[in-house]
Amino acid sequence: MDRIDNDVFRDPTHDVEDFTADNGEIKALRNGSYGYNYHYLGNTRDQGPGGSAANFPVRDAMVRAHSRTVSFADSMGNQNRIATTGNREHAYTLDPPRLDTEHNGATTFAQDDGPSPADPRHGGKATVAFLDGHASRMTQIELGYIPDPNPSAGGRPVVGRVLEDLGDNALWNGLGFDAFAEDEGGLIRP
Repeated sequence: MDRIDNDVFRDPTHDVEDFTADNGEIKALRNGSYGYNYHYLGNTRDQGPGGSAANFPVRDAMVRAHSRTVSFADSMGNQNRIATTGNREHAYTLDPPRLDTEHNGATTFAQDDGPSPADPRHGGKATVAFLDGHASRMTQIELGYIPDPNPSAGGRPVVGRVLEDLGDNALWNGLGFDAFAEDEGGLIRP
């Protein structure tokens, strides 16, 4: 696996320890500082030969709201792994607030270690790049996430922890709205 040996892949606000592990795996490119909207813009579906996973990039014509579709953002990696081991993994798979496998045909990925949400590491906000090329700093709530009301895991506080598979995917799915958004009480109607 390629290693993070180019500062382009590393947010300068991260300590070197954010990218180290006993086995060195955390220094791999897939565990860098920034994540891609993998679930909606180029996900994996179990439809390859022999049932293997196959990549399905999204065609530009399928995106209706370029200025309202997250492309890349600061990523923390799987939030449950960070809480238990302190290691970031799968940071390249920036997950939307809710993995909408029922409506977009994607498979879940690495969810045993929790979602990989946008990381609010810059004054409580994440740096976000949209498909039309503009960038913005946004809170997790502005991105559609629902913050975890109990942000501690194993006695270690985790800044930016979100509830799993709840929230509004309007800024993620390419449509600019989310007819299936969910909060803790059920569906949120747009």
